[in-house]
Amino acid sequence: MNIDNFELDLTGLAPVENAVQPVSTQLRKLQETYSEHAKLVFCFDVSGSMSSPVGGYDEATGDRISRMELVRKMAGQEIDARFKKYPASHVAVIRFGSHAETVFDEGRPEDVKPALDELNCHGHLAGGTDIMSSIRKAMTVCREHPSPVGVHHFVVVSDGGDGGTYVLPEWMPALKASGVVLDYIHVGDEDYHNEPLEKACKELHGEFVVVDSVAAFESRFIEAVNRPLMIEAGN
Repeated sequence: MNIDNFELDLTGLAPVENAVQPVSTQLRKLQETYSEHAKLVFCFDVSGSMSSPVGGYDEATGDRISRMELVRKMAGQEIDARFKKYPASHVAVIRFGSHAETVFDEGRPEDVKPALDELNCHGHLAGGTDIMSSIRKAMTVCREHPSPVGVHHFVVVSDGGDGGTYVLPEWMPALKASGVVLDYIHVGDEDYHNEPLEKACKELHGEFVVVDSVAAFESRFIEAVNRPLMIEAGN
């Protein structure tokens, strides 16, 4: 055979029946399914200190921007992107301060902006920072409207300390059994540490991060929201 004139005719070539796809391909498809159908629950601190400015400037306007304004901007952007990618997305938004309230759950895309407009630092929740109340509320929301694949991704954003997180080790069995992935973003103090929360994020396949600039928050928020999700309940 003259290799220079060799042509491979694939016309009408059918795949081999019952063939198994490479594991990497199967995992990517499964990963996409989990990410599409997981429930994404945002928990946003609306205590008074969230009206303080973030370090740096908003690149779009060149102006200083408050922590709350930045949260509203990025939440609106990423929720909109999620609904465009996955029209049947499962999303909830919780605001918290002294206690927690749900402002959006399993609603229509056009209802997101009015819900985010309810995130302000001057209302009846502004008097404290109860992170655990937001996680408890997120669990309640997920019991009422669970993810069809059993994965519930909590993204918590706050600028305050909460000593009440010492109870997290007691909550871990229920959180793991509920397929919770936990991401926590702390806005402000560079040296902020919360050991129970840091451990919980690690065990629940998420991340605990501290940011002190607009750019850092935007980057970390996008990363958290789009985190690949594929866990088994109880792990």
